[in-house]
Amino acid sequence: MEKYISILNKYIKRDSKIISTAIIEDENKIVYSSDNWDISNDIENINTTWKNLDERYITISGIKYIILQISTERLVASTLDKKGSVIGFKEEERKIICKIEPEGQIHLGLMEASRTLGKLRSKKPYLEPDTPLGKVEDIKWATPKVLLDETQNLQRLGLLKAGLSLEEARVYLTLLKKGEKGDKIGNINKELEIKRTTIYRIIDRLVKNYWVEKVSRTPSGIQIYVARPLNALIDEIIQDKEEELNILKSFRYIMGEALENGWIDIVEAKKDFQAYGEKSYDFNTLGIRGVDKDCGLIILEYDRSIENKIVIRAALQLSYEKIWISLQPDKGNKEYIIQDLEDIKVEDIVIQDYLGAIMYLKFKTGSDAAKNVGSGWITLAKHVAIPIDDKIYVIWGTEEKFPILLSMILKLK
Repeated sequence: MEKYISILNKYIKRDSKIISTAIIEDENKIVYSSDNWDISNDIENINTTWKNLDERYITISGIKYIILQISTERLVASTLDKKGSVIGFKEEERKIICKIEPEGQIHLGLMEASRTLGKLRSKKPYLEPDTPLGKVEDIKWATPKVLLDETQNLQRLGLLKAGLSLEEARVYLTLLKKGEKGDKIGNINKELEIKRTTIYRIIDRLVKNYWVEKVSRTPSGIQIYVARPLNALIDEIIQDKEEELNILKSFRYIMGEALENGWIDIVEAKKDFQAYGEKSYDFNTLGIRGVDKDCGLIILEYDRSIENKIVIRAALQLSYEKIWISLQPDKGNKEYIIQDLEDIKVEDIVIQDYLGAIMYLKFKTGSDAAKNVGSGWITLAKHVAIPIDDKIYVIWGTEEKFPILLSMILKLK
């Protein structure tokens, strides 16, 4: 016990606002707990929640927390009514759980808890600093076999980074040496000493992923395979990676507007959880171009793969009809919610072979809005419904945000 108290006193600082700490070993053995925090009845619930990475809430000492981050090593949760936060780290030997004051800073608490857990670690290094290594003759057996074919090693490494397995890389490189003439599986089998059935499966995967192509058969009907030029393949991979990087940058741009320094805003989280609990979509706060919420995504899941256009059309209408309704006048009031708004219309279009629509609006001539943007039709949002397996992804957004979301969803395909 004294060891734990000594380390906690040394590494848990006042600035982090950690007011309670518990240290648990062997799953459910509490080896230390602050006098003001009894979590003995919550151990089983904590362990179960921490193993299920899809959990959204955790209850400790009668307080319900929203889980903001959860992984095999880390847990971060907070309350909506400013009762504080909890953080946790775990490894093979033990876990540490801390409670932070409502005014405390989570990132400081995370650093203090992580450092404390590290100082409690009892595992020793493989070799102590002063361990004698002995004479060279005594450790000759440990000398590794050096593979001198440096060029091929580098080639394989590059292909593994490109997504091939070791055996796939070996088969591809063997075919690559054959040039434009290619070769048959029988000859590759002899060179690599890999089972013929295994090579057939590898070749099928390489053909499917466009690394290898089938060419004309021999007079006896044996299929010949040719490796596609490596430079062209690498250029394609680089292009895909650059596109993926742009999508990730765009995703950060979109999400960054809603996050404070990369953390979830508790107020926004409360709204999201309320909407989730009601199982409905509230479009009243979506706003128009220039307002924060100018893009969105709805995922509709079904019992089977979606091909029926009527179902896809209905999913698409869910998006723009809700926005339409939120902008329409109240029953007892003929005025639009946006006072300068004169009319709204929706035009059906096809976006990359998917059902889509564009919603337009225009402002009253002479109004303040019309003076700024004109009184003609203005694009409010683009919508599209993309079926992928048993789900329909309905996205909408302004002309600036829509292509970003579209690229993200199409990448799933």
